[in-house]
Amino acid sequence: MQSAAGIVQTDHTGRFLVVNNRFCEILGYCESELLSTQMRDIYVAGDVAEAERLFRTMAERVQSFEMESRLLRKNGMLASSVSALRDKDGGFQQATAIIVDMTERKRPQDVERRLAVIIASSNDAILGIDLYMKITRWNAERLCR
Repeated sequence: MQSAAGIVQTDHTGRFLVVNNRFCEILGYCESELLSTQMRDIYVAGDVAEAERLFRTMAERVQSFEMESRLLRKNGMLASSVSALRDKDGGFQQATAIIVDMTERKRPQDVERRLAVIIASSNDAILGIDLYMKITRWNAERLCR
């Protein structure tokens, strides 16, 4: 199973059953390492409770969910779409997740947050100008002093 997205399949406890090569590449783990763990083992500690709540809800209601999650890897944010696989009676049997690396998509937001902190903490007037030297924004509270 090869895709541009990481794809995994777990049992009803979240233990990995199948992982594709792209998922291994995204996280930096080999297939055998992942197949000996559960999904909860690779979540950043602060995301485990919400992921487990969503997984339980999916299992109870047999309905899919999407979430942004931080998985234990070198760095970055991943988005996952998790779907329930039903047994012959319509009950929850397994889950399939599609994982997409969002690191590059989130990077501009991180830069913007850092710049906002710098501007907010500066005692200097900071102006934003366009290519025609027209002022487009400023930190007004500093200019009005």
